[in-house]
Amino acid sequence: MQQRSRKEDVGKPREEFIIEKISGNKVVPISRRYVRVRQSYSNLFKGYTLRCGDFTMEQKLKQRICIEICVELQISATETFKMPNKAFPNDPPKRTTVFEWHSRFKAGRISIEDDPRQGRPTFQRTDENVQKITDLIKENPRTTLLELEQDTGISKTTIGRIVTEDLRLKKTPAKFIPRFLTNEQKLCRLATCENMLEMTRTDPEWKDKIVTGDETWVYGYDPEAKRQSVEWRGQGEPRPKKSRILKSRNKVLLVAFLDNKGIVHHEYLPAGQTVIKEMYLDILRHLREAIRKKMPEKWPNGDWILHHNNARPHTAHLVTSFFG
Repeated sequence: MQQRSRKEDVGKPREEFIIEKISGNKVVPISRRYVRVRQSYSNLFKGYTLRCGDFTMEQKLKQRICIEICVELQISATETFKMPNKAFPNDPPKRTTVFEWHSRFKAGRISIEDDPRQGRPTFQRTDENVQKITDLIKENPRTTLLELEQDTGISKTTIGRIVTEDLRLKKTPAKFIPRFLTNEQKLCRLATCENMLEMTRTDPEWKDKIVTGDETWVYGYDPEAKRQSVEWRGQGEPRPKKSRILKSRNKVLLVAFLDNKGIVHHEYLPAGQTVIKEMYLDILRHLREAIRKKMPEKWPNGDWILHHNNARPHTAHLVTSFFG
């Protein structure tokens, strides 16, 4: 079949779609069956003889129409990929694009437009989004950027900027504390602080009367002499290493009491022994005798205050009755 020129088509109803094959100058007309199937194109292309490269619509739509026509001609995807490259030398479609749209049209797709998609707004850092992220963080302070992205649909990068730049927040790990206080313990501490403030107003020197005590484990240290650490090593081998302080397994419990001037009384408990109420009562008796000898000015009128923690041996009835 010979190729028809544009002059030969003048005055004729141009309702058939044609495309040039890459092999030769032959023109292959599309059957009327294609026109019946593609009625949506018949009005769009009526009065025009369409050839690849002569379209006035968007470039990508031109390429997709060419691919669709090749599918109707039962041209393989590989051959179809060569044809747009020749028809659009300045902006040829990618191989993956040609094969993808070839498979879509072959599966019965009709539209050449892109599938509608929700997408994201071009500018997501709005006051509404900032407030939304603020509420989510207040609800769950341990939430992550990925969870916020899933909940809000905002990009992770934008959420990170909102959190750090707009809200001025940063991830702060929790610190270890010995224990959480109960409401009763908090009220007790509040009452103690109020009593201390009142004592400061009435007697500014009351802190000099405090004798505080506590227990701690004391470890024995057995330093190794230089001669004892000598080892046989080959030439070029590194020297052996040893710690300056090596904690031993032997330990004893030290109970010490001191005031603002220094140690008032201390005792080492027997090995393996811990503080129990009977033993702590004996220690308090020894402390009272030490105060009588070392602090004679405070002994006659009992002008001193014992400060210790609320461990069970310290708060036992046997011990509290001793002070009463």
